[in-house]
Amino acid sequence: MYRGQKLIAFILGNVVEQACDCELVLQSTVDEMTQYPFITFQVISPENDSTSDWLEDDRQFTVDFQIDAHAGDFYTANDKAMRLYEALHDYGYRRFFRQANIVVTSTTQTSNRTTLEGINYDHDVGFDCSFLVTGLRDYKDTDLNFSYEKFNINTASAGTADVTHETVTSKERN
Repeated sequence: MYRGQKLIAFILGNVVEQACDCELVLQSTVDEMTQYPFITFQVISPENDSTSDWLEDDRQFTVDFQIDAHAGDFYTANDKAMRLYEALHDYGYRRFFRQANIVVTSTTQTSNRTTLEGINYDHDVGFDCSFLVTGLRDYKDTDLNFSYEKFNINTASAGTADVTHETVTSKERN
């Protein structure tokens, strides 16, 4: 079962797997990673209420994540960070979150976060991301759909719900 921060991390892991073709791991478990590239996350601001008015039992709050791509060279780390950054702005991947009442509200620009370059074993490029959770509910793996659907603006009609989506495999996206 997934809920709150754990649900965000679970959905983010599916986005990372599809958009970046690598693994998402908790920052505190980096020492267990043996193969580059990979992406880490850590919660930097857990569950800040966005309003004092709760709608019945649904609490609304934001969660801020620090997200970093790690690789043996700068260009690979930068590429993975940019792919994820772009995926978090893509309609098809944002739908992954929306189905669980989560909205990607903001992302900072990517930046080189490598410290003590030359001494460190890896290169680190990342950004921070805020998520708005608008309903706290438990989800099972089977409750969520992680098939990517690309938004097709050419067949969308203004002012109607008649919007066409095409399912795209991860190989077709990359």
